[in-house]
Amino acid sequence: MEPEASKAAIAAIAALQERVMELEKEHEELLKEIDSYNAKINSRNDLIMKKSELLNDASEKAKKMLTYILECNHDLVAAREYNHSLVKEIRYLKQSFEETKDEDTEQKLKKVYAVKGDLADQMQKVSDYEDILAKYLRPAPVSETADGALMLAVADEDPKLLPQPYQDTLRTLQQLPKNFREQTLKDKIKITRALITAKNNTAEIARKIKDIQISRNSLRKKEPFDSDVKQLAAHHLLLANEMHKFEF
Repeated sequence: MEPEASKAAIAAIAALQERVMELEKEHEELLKEIDSYNAKINSRNDLIMKKSELLNDASEKAKKMLTYILECNHDLVAAREYNHSLVKEIRYLKQSFEETKDEDTEQKLKKVYAVKGDLADQMQKVSDYEDILAKYLRPAPVSETADGALMLAVADEDPKLLPQPYQDTLRTLQQLPKNFREQTLKDKIKITRALITAKNNTAEIARKIKDIQISRNSLRKKEPFDSDVKQLAAHHLLLANEMHKFEF
């Protein structure tokens, strides 16, 4: 082989080896980038699974609490009906007591006291059920608060500040009487149902705020997310303020 040809072949081989090394380096970088994307995907999948588990758990707890509240309402209705029957029996016994003879007085008196004691027990049971409702029918807590401008808007208590279905919920709450214990059983059921809807609305808003907080923690630019959170916090505050007006 001629010297010039030999030099050219060596140079070509060297260039080829250099190109192979470059390709190997590019391959390694691509593998690292793929590993990085896979890690991000796995992390996001883990986050989605955790959020899904939390939502499922919250949904299951909400179903159990709603079932419990409905059972309390059923017991409350039964207790009220029983109270009405006891009141009628007391009236009857009082009338009968006035008409009875002296020898029957002691026996009638004992029966009156027994019925009054039973009525007092039932009234206490009603009061206990209403205390349970009072503790449950409170807004779900949130970790954020509305800013100054939104606080002024909230002070107007205008339902139009809320999106649907929260707007209808607030209107319903505003139209209902606030002293729970002084209402008829029919109105108490209306108030209970409205407050359950409002509680579910506030829980939904709280979950939205939590989701945004989880998302923004993985990003550097937080300003747009902060604005969304403040607005949701204002929606929560409007509903929560109206719920707190109800006295049990």
